[in-house]
Amino acid sequence: VIPFVPNAGFQATTAKQICVGEAVGFAPFNGAHVEYEWEFGNLGTSTETSPEFIFDTPGLYDITLSIIDTFGCRNSLTRTEYIDVQAFPEADFVSWADTLEHLCYPLSASFTDQSDGMGNPYSREWDFGNGAPAVANPTVGTQYTAPGDYTVSLIVTTSAGCSDSTGHILDVEGPIADFSLEPGLICRGQEVTFNITEQTDVEFWA
Repeated sequence: VIPFVPNAGFQATTAKQICVGEAVGFAPFNGAHVEYEWEFGNLGTSTETSPEFIFDTPGLYDITLSIIDTFGCRNSLTRTEYIDVQAFPEADFVSWADTLEHLCYPLSASFTDQSDGMGNPYSREWDFGNGAPAVANPTVGTQYTAPGDYTVSLIVTTSAGCSDSTGHILDVEGPIADFSLEPGLICRGQEVTFNITEQTDVEFWA
């Protein structure tokens, strides 16, 4: 007599690496058994054939399927650390410019990532608010060549796509002055007129 062992194999039907609060679907390789009992780590169980389970706590979870076939034969299979549930990171950064009382242009500012990945590696996406390109390094910098309000933002994302973002506003100050002269081409001894064309935040001319 050759003992028959029913197939307790299974697979996830959705992504196995997820964020907290997301669901994973599961399906057995054989959907004709009489009984199914699923164990989702220490978070819960199900007797459905192909269940969907929401993981509300971060961690690595073993998944076990126990089955009984039409002949009453039993079998079970455990996939160790099969589901990776990641917490959402907390984005944060500081700037050298935060130590200044007045931010006058031209301003060279640096920014340092202080995010918490909650135990998971993560990628960075910086935006300086001035259109300048940014690399994904922990510390980055840029220059602001004109006054204005600039929103600097950082997005951090884990390998499972869990992301968070934060932003700071830099109020870059300083006057803008410009002038024109008429006529543009003169002879020696000829009179010329100077016209102020821009004087934003200008208190005096010299």
